[in-house]
Amino acid sequence: HDLRAVALRVGRPAERLARELLDLGTSFSAEQRTARIGLATELLAQTDLKVESIAADIGYASKPSFIAALRDLTGCTPSGLRAMLRD
Repeated sequence: HDLRAVALRVGRPAERLARELLDLGTSFSAEQRTARIGLATELLAQTDLKVESIAADIGYASKPSFIAALRDLTGCTPSGLRAMLRD
């Protein structure tokens, strides 16, 4: 989803929603990335889906961009996180 679609769903103008997020010290893109990585974490823990499939399913255009975002937020690679979550 993009900011305008989410703003419409929550009944706020997109500019207001963006400003409210900034007032909270975050942004739409940061929240979207956090939500995507949260879903990816669940998929890594609970399924045997390939990393490429998870990346595509959660909205990343490429496997490398997904891996970079995951590593940035969790400090782990997909295989490392999967192993840790399944231990």
